[in-house]
Amino acid sequence: MDNYELLLDGHVDLLRRLSPDEPGGDHCVEAADAVHDFLETGVVAPVDSGWGTTYRLHADVLAGFRRVDLVRAIERLESQGHGHHIVVRAVRAQPGHQSPHHYFVLANVRGLVIVFDAYGHLVVQGRQRILDYATLVVGVPPGSFEYAARGFDVEARNSLDGLFAP
Repeated sequence: MDNYELLLDGHVDLLRRLSPDEPGGDHCVEAADAVHDFLETGVVAPVDSGWGTTYRLHADVLAGFRRVDLVRAIERLESQGHGHHIVVRAVRAQPGHQSPHHYFVLANVRGLVIVFDAYGHLVVQGRQRILDYATLVVGVPPGSFEYAARGFDVEARNSLDGLFAP
């Protein structure tokens, strides 16, 4: 069993271990990074949550984001197959959220694209449910191009017409 399957099968425990606090504060960036790190390494490294936390992000994380069409990102992950993931940043236009952004991971596990949201301790499976999650939980309609992603390799990025915003 690889890290993707371990996360899916043990998500209730693992997401809480990666992001132990109840949702609140401002640590969704770290929570998404912890999921990314777990998928890459298998290491469970809990985040330090709360306001004013210094993010323990890799140096290229924020610089590597490009605006993306969420539906096409899902399609790309479906075509890549098991064991691929991206970190997604949603830009919220609606007031009332603690942060103008929300970060989560989209991953292909056993051929299914799944949201792993360690900050909210959520796992969302199925395209329509992911789009509903994007609109209702994240607060950003999927077709708005207010999403950015990192994790697609350069060759994939160059071969996907319409995946990235102009």
